[in-house]
Amino acid sequence: MEDTHSVEMKFHHITVAYVLLLFSVVAFADSTGTGRITLTSLPDSAVFYINGLERTPDEDNGFTIDPGPVLFEIKQRRVVVFSTFFILTATEVQKIPINCCTGTCALLHVTTEPPGAVLSINGNIVGTTPFLDGFMRPGDLSIMVTRPGYIPVIRRLSLNTDSSEVHTFELEQTQAVKDSLAAAKRALRRKRQILQGSLFGGIGCVALIAGGYFDQRAYRHLEEAQKASEDYDAARSDPACQAAKEEYKSQREQAERPILYRNALYGVVGACLAGFYLSIVF
Repeated sequence: MEDTHSVEMKFHHITVAYVLLLFSVVAFADSTGTGRITLTSLPDSAVFYINGLERTPDEDNGFTIDPGPVLFEIKQRRVVVFSTFFILTATEVQKIPINCCTGTCALLHVTTEPPGAVLSINGNIVGTTPFLDGFMRPGDLSIMVTRPGYIPVIRRLSLNTDSSEVHTFELEQTQAVKDSLAAAKRALRRKRQILQGSLFGGIGCVALIAGGYFDQRAYRHLEEAQKASEDYDAARSDPACQAAKEEYKSQREQAERPILYRNALYGVVGACLAGFYLSIVF
């Protein structure tokens, strides 16, 4: 028979496993759930498109869709009269206010550079730029666009009956963002300078060492050639004179190739020094 402590430990393990399984199911449901778009009203004879596909609203004037980027458009007579873009998360309900004006409406088209700014009209968030609404009621409007890292912009305008207006906002980065980007650019430039300096310095050192090696080798052959020349002068009348002459020529020829290598490597050293200097300056 199992003791009480063993039974309690098994019960504890089963409880922990059940809790972990429950959290996993909830997390999976949140990550694979659907989002929803609801409209405040439905324009007459309108056709609705979500990410380029025609959709029909349900009985609650809405749409159930998968989370992610959403381009929502309304067309009348095959012409886009309303358009907005946003990112829909799982289980989120995105409300899109449609002001179905009576009589003649005005069209408002708002774009920003860069795009993706949150657009508010008269204090109410209506979507994300680029934004197009052909159901605007004529009158005075207060438009504000905001985007993280950029200075908010507010513009007041007046829409006339049956007017069509396009407004573009050039957003300016905040000073903090500018300073951060400038610091990142300086750090990247410094890293590049260090890499270039290390590269040119390493190649230059290798070329300098190799050049010194060939310089010593050429010097040794030249010494041997000089010795052979002296032996030749001393033994000009001796039969060994011809052998000394041949030795002199051989040593001179053997010295020519190291001298050529040495000069080329010292040229590489000079080029590396110039590259190292330029990497520091630029």
